[in-house]
Amino acid sequence: MYWFSHPKATWWVAPAALVLCAAAVLAPALLRATPRRFVTGAALLALATRVALNVSRDGPHELIVPLTGKEGRQEYLPTVARFVSDPTGYLRHFDDLIRTTLGDHPAGHPPGPTVILAGLNQIGLGGAWPAALLILIAGSLTVLPLYALACRVSDEPSARLAVLAWVFAPNVLLMSATSMDAVFGLVATVAAVLLVGRRAIAGGVVTAIASFLSYALLAIPVWALGVLLMRRTPPRMLFAKVAQAVAVIALGYLLLWMVTGYDPIAAYQATKQAYGQGISRRRPLWFWFFGDLAVFLLGLGLPAVVLWSRALSRLDAAAVALAVTLLVASGSGFAKAEVERIWLFLIPLAALSIGPQLRGLRLRPVLLMLVAQALLVEVLFGTTW
Repeated sequence: MYWFSHPKATWWVAPAALVLCAAAVLAPALLRATPRRFVTGAALLALATRVALNVSRDGPHELIVPLTGKEGRQEYLPTVARFVSDPTGYLRHFDDLIRTTLGDHPAGHPPGPTVILAGLNQIGLGGAWPAALLILIAGSLTVLPLYALACRVSDEPSARLAVLAWVFAPNVLLMSATSMDAVFGLVATVAAVLLVGRRAIAGGVVTAIASFLSYALLAIPVWALGVLLMRRTPPRMLFAKVAQAVAVIALGYLLLWMVTGYDPIAAYQATKQAYGQGISRRRPLWFWFFGDLAVFLLGLGLPAVVLWSRALSRLDAAAVALAVTLLVASGSGFAKAEVERIWLFLIPLAALSIGPQLRGLRLRPVLLMLVAQALLVEVLFGTTW
C-alpha cells in the first residue's frame, strides 16, 4: 500500500477532514449513552467516517472505482454473470475456472463473495453501487458482534472503548468502504463471538460460512482456541467443543459437495497455485513474514499499536491469542502482501485488547491521531481500495 506514492489533494479533502475530526471529537460522548444508543451511534459513526475518508480524493464516485475501474476487472462483479448462468457448474468446476478464466480476487478466494453478489443481482440489486452499499453497511454493522465479543472478554466500559478503537483504526477507515473484506470481517467477528462463547455448533456453522468467503478467516478458530486456553478452559470440555465445531464444518462442506460437486480441497490447491504466481513470488518468505506483521500493526494506528503492545506485555488473553494467530498466519507462507486488506477481519480482535488500555487516557487526542494518520495515508498514497 505504501509503495505506490500518489499524492493528490482536491477540495474534497476539506469536508472529509471536517467530518473525521468532528467524529473523533464527538465519539467520546457515546460512552455515556445507553447500550442500544451506543451501538447504533457507533455503527453510524463507522459508516460516516469510512465514507468521508474514501471520497477525499475524487468525491463519491471513488466508492465504486475499485469495483469498476482498472482493478475492477480483477474483482468479483465480472464473475457474477458466469455464476448466474450455471450456478452448479460454476461450483463443480471452480478449481478449473481458477486456472483458466477467473480474475485475481475470485481466484484468490472461495466462491462465497461471488455467490453473495449474484444473490443481490437476482433480486434486482446488481452492479457496483449495490455492491458498494453492501460493503459499507455490512462493514459498519461489525460494531454489533464486536461489542458483544468485547463484553464477553472484558467489561462493558472497556467494550465501548474497544469498539471506538476499531471504528477509528486507520486500516479500517481506509479499506472498509470498497473492499469485500469488510463483509468478511462482519462474519468473522460473529464467528468469534460464538466460538469464544463455546457455542460449538452455531460457531461451526458460521465458521463454515466464513471459510466459504475467505480462506484467511480460518484464523478465527485459531484465535478463539488461544483465548479459551489462556482462560484455562477445562481440557475435556475444550476438546469436545473443538470436535463438535470441526464436525459441523466438515458436514457443511460434505453437504455442499453432495449437492453441487464443489470440492473445497481442489479449490484451495488451485488458489494456492494461482497465488504463488502473483506479487508474493517477488520477495522471499522472510520479507513477507516481517513486512506483513509491520503493515498490520501500523494499520492499527501508531497510538493503538503501543496500547496493544502494552496489553501483550501484560499477557492479556486476547492479545496473546492474536499474536500467536499472526505468527501462524505469517509463517504459513500464504499471507503475502495486501494484509492491510486481507487481515482486516483481525483488527476487531486487536481492538479487544486496546479498549481496556484506553481507560484513564484522554480519548479525543488518541482518536484525532488515528484519523490524522488515515487521512495522511489517503492523501499521499494511491491505495487501491
